[in-house]
Amino acid sequence: LQPPFATNKFWANWAVADGAHLPIFPMPYVLKWGSKLEVSHGEPAYTYGGNPGRIEHYHTPFVCEYALGSIEGFDSFSIVKESLFGVHVEQSGQNGKVTYP
Repeated sequence: LQPPFATNKFWANWAVADGAHLPIFPMPYVLKWGSKLEVSHGEPAYTYGGNPGRIEHYHTPFVCEYALGSIEGFDSFSIVKESLFGVHVEQSGQNGKVTYP
């Protein structure tokens, strides 16, 4: 994927090296890279602010409920395609590659 990168994308953490280990939040899920693509659909936690009935902060704790990958394992991942609604991410290694739309 060539710069410049579009802003305000839920997956933007994965477009920069320092954010590759951080989760992204395509509601209502939380996705995170480990050796596989880890998926969480935890119970949300709400923090209410000074205005009655208004949510100030929303947080979904990451609890890996299942993971997608292969038994061969991969060394790296990269964003190979971008669209308005998401990205295609490719994991690759010596034994091949897997693309997640």
